Amino acid sequence: MPTVKDVAPNGLLGKEWHSISINHLIAGDPTAVHRLVFHVASELTHFPLPDCHTDEGVQGQLEFALPGWHLRMARIEPSPISGPATIVEATPDHPSPTGEMIDVLGDQLFDLLGLIAGTEPGVDPTVGLSESDEIVWVHWGVPRSGQASWRWCEPEMVESVLPILAHGFTGLVQDVATQKIVSRAIRYWMAANARGVVLDVKIPVACSGLELLAWTVLQQRGWLTAESVNKLNVAANLRLLLYSMDIPVALPAGFDALAKRNGAYHGGTAKGPELIFAVRNDLVHPAKKAAKLEWPSSPELTEAWRLSMWYLELVILRLLDYQGGHLSRLKHGAFSIDSVPWAS
Repeated sequence: MPTVKDVAPNGLLGKEWHSISINHLIAGDPTAVHRLVFHVASELTHFPLPDCHTDEGVQGQLEFALPGWHLRMARIEPSPISGPATIVEATPDHPSPTGEMIDVLGDQLFDLLGLIAGTEPGVDPTVGLSESDEIVWVHWGVPRSGQASWRWCEPEMVESVLPILAHGFTGLVQDVATQKIVSRAIRYWMAANARGVVLDVKIPVACSGLELLAWTVLQQRGWLTAESVNKLNVAANLRLLLYSMDIPVALPAGFDALAKRNGAYHGGTAKGPELIFAVRNDLVHPAKKAAKLEWPSSPELTEAWRLSMWYLELVILRLLDYQGGHLSRLKHGAFSIDSVPWAS
């Protein structure tokens, strides 16, 4: 078994090529690629990966697969320039991959690692090597990286969770429409989970992801037609989607600000979907009378964001057929791994 290595284009040292300002550049022949090396500018886990005996000794590696590719992940020592990083090596199932195949793999890997890390993973240069380990193809681009406000997948869970989620991505290979929807929803989720973004922005983004999923999945599964979907409001569509996936719709315990709002404005009858969209509407739609212009309170915003993100990540995990544990956003200040609702 070979060692997964950090490969610098043209044999340059990391310091020399890392500082070059390039927006987007692809060079070389993709059909000559025997294996790809992705440089991921984030540390997905700080826990040791399973030992693997390589040509240069023992290395921690994690194996998984995506459609048409076998992949191995390894951590590399952090550098003063890029900090902690991860290397992913991808070997095609069939020789002479096309540029389109590599693009699809890059998008899937971006979504998969982003879902694990809770943020855009920041893929640095991707290098294609020939069978004799000569560089034959390179993709440079500006890495889209950030910091997560929350991770449902704790670092110690990565070893078990990543291969399972990769299998879920592979399961969607025959359903192109759902695959595209899940990818777009993951990117909404990553944007709404970014640290440093105000809640006034995060909540509408998370609700947009939920609205997209509810509107499309219900139609795809034949439960609602386009006409009937449009006749229901977005909260009703989401409630139906959550019911179908065994995800609770009742307002969780401890969400006191939303419970108070429920009693004041909804007669105590609203569920979680209605409450998060009510907060979203107050943020994006102006009041009819300027004299009554009021924003949701800070506790209402915090709870609406936590609940909308919990819904969004659970729906994504359900579509990927994930049956394992997650660090729930619902237990404020309590860090315990719970099974996903449908697993019980």
